[in-house]
Amino acid sequence: LASTDPETQYSSDQRKAERKKHSEDVKNTIFQEVEHWNNLQSEYKNYVQWLQLNGQNALRMPVFAPVPQDSRQKVLPGIKKLLKNLQREGYFYNEVRWQHIGCRRNGEGLQLALLDLESLRKSSEESAPTVKDQIESLEKRMRSEAVGSNTGLFLT
Repeated sequence: LASTDPETQYSSDQRKAERKKHSEDVKNTIFQEVEHWNNLQSEYKNYVQWLQLNGQNALRMPVFAPVPQDSRQKVLPGIKKLLKNLQREGYFYNEVRWQHIGCRRNGEGLQLALLDLESLRKSSEESAPTVKDQIESLEKRMRSEAVGSNTGLFLT
């Protein structure tokens, strides 16, 4: 039964409007990430797209595993290259984390990719951290994780 109470009806209409706005915000975030994938990692553009599943907005993208802890030191040069390319295109991560880097095996070893592209920021000379700073941040996290793995704590 439909409510005739104006306050209840307003609340219901307000909730519908909020859900619709949230859905549009999610859709815009996904479109932004698709655009970043297409422009910054174009080798994957055929695998990245927005779609709707059960009425919900979703992002289809390639699957990458986290970089294994025992491989992190040796992939730092590859990550540095990815971050330099990102910087050249005018973007940066405010705080790069290992969860922003994915990998998968191919014929030459580990293939790296940048993830979580909706969290990228447009760079300006004064605001962007240097690639060196970002690599040092990842190295610091590696050291923290090594300490944490000895104590049973895991830090990201």
